[in-house]
Amino acid sequence: MRRFFFRKSFAIAMTAIIILVAFFLFVRKIAYISVPDSYEALNSDKIKQNVKVYFNAFGIPAIEAANEQDLFFATGYLHARDRLWQMDIMRRTAFARLSEIFGKETLELDKFFKTLSFADIVRKSKARLDKKTLAALDAYSAGINKFIEEHSSELSFEFQALDYLPENWSPSDCIAISKLMAFDMSIGFINDICIAEISEITGVRNALSLITKTTFDSPCVCDPYANPPKKFKHPKPPVDSLSQHIQDSLKTALHSENIFGNLHSLLRNSALTYNSGGSNSVVVKSSNDSNSLILANDPHLKLQLPSYWYQMQAISPKFNVTGLMLPGSPFFLIGRNKHIAWGITVLMLDDCDFFIERIADNNEKYYLTPGGKKKFKYRADTIKIKGEEPLYFYTRLTERSAVISDNYIMKSPQYLLDLKNDTSADYSFYDKFLLTYSWTGSRASRELQSLYEVNKARNWKGFNRALNKWASPGLNWTYADKNGNMGIKPAGIVPRRNKTNPLIPNPGWMQDYSWKGFIMPKDLPKIYNPPKGFVASTNNKTSRSFGTFISYYYEPPSRIRRIEEIIRLQKYFGIRDAQILQLDNYSYYAREMLFHVLPILNKYSNRFSKAERKAFAELTKWDYIFSPAYVGPTIWNSFYKHLIYNTFYNKMGERLFRSFTYISWFSASKVLSMVRNNDSLWFDNIKTRKIEGRDDIVLKSFADAVSELINRFAQNDLSKWRLEHQQKLELNHLLSKNKFLKPAVDGGTYIMPGTYTAINKADWHPYTDYKVSVGASARFVTDMSVPTVYFSILGGSSGDPKSPHYKDQALFFINGGYIKYNLAPSLNEDNTLGLEFFPE
Repeated sequence: MRRFFFRKSFAIAMTAIIILVAFFLFVRKIAYISVPDSYEALNSDKIKQNVKVYFNAFGIPAIEAANEQDLFFATGYLHARDRLWQMDIMRRTAFARLSEIFGKETLELDKFFKTLSFADIVRKSKARLDKKTLAALDAYSAGINKFIEEHSSELSFEFQALDYLPENWSPSDCIAISKLMAFDMSIGFINDICIAEISEITGVRNALSLITKTTFDSPCVCDPYANPPKKFKHPKPPVDSLSQHIQDSLKTALHSENIFGNLHSLLRNSALTYNSGGSNSVVVKSSNDSNSLILANDPHLKLQLPSYWYQMQAISPKFNVTGLMLPGSPFFLIGRNKHIAWGITVLMLDDCDFFIERIADNNEKYYLTPGGKKKFKYRADTIKIKGEEPLYFYTRLTERSAVISDNYIMKSPQYLLDLKNDTSADYSFYDKFLLTYSWTGSRASRELQSLYEVNKARNWKGFNRALNKWASPGLNWTYADKNGNMGIKPAGIVPRRNKTNPLIPNPGWMQDYSWKGFIMPKDLPKIYNPPKGFVASTNNKTSRSFGTFISYYYEPPSRIRRIEEIIRLQKYFGIRDAQILQLDNYSYYAREMLFHVLPILNKYSNRFSKAERKAFAELTKWDYIFSPAYVGPTIWNSFYKHLIYNTFYNKMGERLFRSFTYISWFSASKVLSMVRNNDSLWFDNIKTRKIEGRDDIVLKSFADAVSELINRFAQNDLSKWRLEHQQKLELNHLLSKNKFLKPAVDGGTYIMPGTYTAINKADWHPYTDYKVSVGASARFVTDMSVPTVYFSILGGSSGDPKSPHYKDQALFFINGGYIKYNLAPSLNEDNTLGLEFFPE
């Protein structure tokens, strides 16, 4: 009996093991079904001649095609093979179709994008493209659809997890993704309304004081001469060189209209991921050849998986480019052809303004315009929701735009601010004011045609001609060519404002407050072969002499000052010098802040505890370098976080504080100006009886910082307080929020050097636990005298978590690694043939 029982138990156990093994193998097969074979051959009636695709060890493809249409077809196939789900999410975001796959969780986001009317913008923009660009987009779309057709049962696991299949691709989807990028880069869409909401709490004057103008001595992109080293003496700066009518508009808004005071009774309102980024782009002389140039570009974006960027080489007789692309477009945003190289940074253009519409005669059906009252139009909109009945609703429309306040994104702070169930949040602003907007991205435009022509440009003249077609987002395009010419071409359409206040909503019913057309890219300032011998752009001010308002939203000049300092010290650069420049962790901002803070702390140092004295000593000997092995930057980070919190939080509350600090340099510029000038009422904590000043807040923030670090590290031994234990990057996928999927998609946690004001940007929000969210997403360096590029991305070529190339560059990238990529020939010891297309 005992033997029988043993045999039976053994048989049951073995059966269970076999079932488990079979199940594991089945799951593994399903999981890896989307990973491409090492070699694939395909036939298509969409191509004319054979196409070969080679891959290096990182899965980076090089396409060789006999003509452009075949080249773009293969590009589309590769983008779909490696990034189809990422591309599908981007087009679903633009066209307000996320709820079809995510359910009610993304409903408010879809409603917001419905309000932006991307479908209309895309339709009008497509009609403006020339035949060559449309042909390229058609071929690219055909390649994507070929992949979908061939691999509908072998798609990446996200499609399986969400139980849906992708629809076919079209040129309209490419345009939609380019418009989504324009929205992502529009700072005013978030900041303008944030300032307006703060105005309701503190008054217009105090809210506008949060905008810190660039000082006169700050380096500008289009300066012909290098700026002298910064000396830390701060007399009152002269007035910035803005046009007089903009200064008048600010006075008018403050004194004449009093928009946020007297109009409450007259105005009534009826019942993404967004990027906070920047970039560095530099052209310097190469030590290899005095006539040759090195271009180095590192775009700063929100850090996530899959990577924003796709590395590739595309070769045909009339199109030969190597560089970085955004999946969803067949053209290169950053790259090099045989003649020129180019990089991009955000222009920081204020390309969006909001307007308050006034209800006419207390009749909700009508609103006032400069020409009299108009009737609201209503557009019937539908959003399909997974597992639910569709949502049918009407979008209110004016002559200017849809009524954005009905579905504004910040009414749902869970998307951008990661803030859920905040019952203390006040949204009454959106009940008081009926808001519309003007945005340059709403215009029908030809960015993809412009980019196509940039990719094929042979000289500065052709480069400029191509970018004169660029509308949105505003970008600074850095240029270098094989003949030793360098330059920066700002491109984007700039609103012509009359009395329009660019910072807070304007009265929509008054004639002089609407936009009066646009300044086109051909009329913007640019720089070409300047006497200083280099060009650089780091989201700093464009020009000190251009007579029209461009922006108040420039970043602190910390990065550009550091770049100019390094270039002054090193006249010529090699490739490795340019790479080291991109990895520099020194902060001029921290240096200048501590120039003012340390004397304050020293003045009251007799009050310090033992731990505070040690922390103070560390700060005094720190060299402003944000190295993982250093203690100084850890103390700085904590001090800065508490300084921002103690200065602004008590007046704003959780939601507005997160909104105000979401774009880090916005608050960083203001708090430095306040500490430097010691003249702001923002230092006072309104929740105490005492009227606090600068010294009070600085001392409290330092004490809070030391207390936090003692608790964090559970010891007073400052040698353990290294940056590597505080500042981390969690490289997440969009589906990481799902606890069941998180283990399968996460990219890991990494020690992150750098800071938000260093060339090697590592940015975190003050309301997070030093979790880096924005930084260098890619690095690209090329010497025009050598047929080679060096690049790497934070992630990998594939968007499939089960691919070996999903995150194989991540640790390599964070530690300063670059992939050397030869421009020709594509078939060499580094590359192997992995894919061929044959005409049917």
